[in-house]
Amino acid sequence: MNAQRDCAQYHITLTSHLTNKMITHRPKHFMLTALATLVILQGCGGYKPYKTPITQGVVINPEQVELLQVGLHKTQVRQILGPTYGEGSVITDHWEYVFYSTDPNQHAQSMDHVVIWFDKEGYVTRWTITN
Repeated sequence: MNAQRDCAQYHITLTSHLTNKMITHRPKHFMLTALATLVILQGCGGYKPYKTPITQGVVINPEQVELLQVGLHKTQVRQILGPTYGEGSVITDHWEYVFYSTDPNQHAQSMDHVVIWFDKEGYVTRWTITN
């Protein structure tokens, strides 16, 4: 009977010792993990991923706009400015040329929005430019 009690007492002492050891090592382990996580995340703080510039539309330069004249035909406008995306749509009395870029240095001189108005025969009556 003493052997069983001694065995039980040894088991309780061993379990208590291991539990205390785990409790004392757990905060150290947690602190090391937290510190390592902060160091890793701090390294990412100054990193900015590369963003590909997005460019859409037709580039219209001021030199091209200077060539526009009242009375030009649609075919002549197409030769000067290039094709428009809205050509052949339901609205045939005007063409819109739109340009957009996320990079302000790319085609900085280009016009953002050019609208050319035509009469019923397809000749330029006026145009507007929006930057």
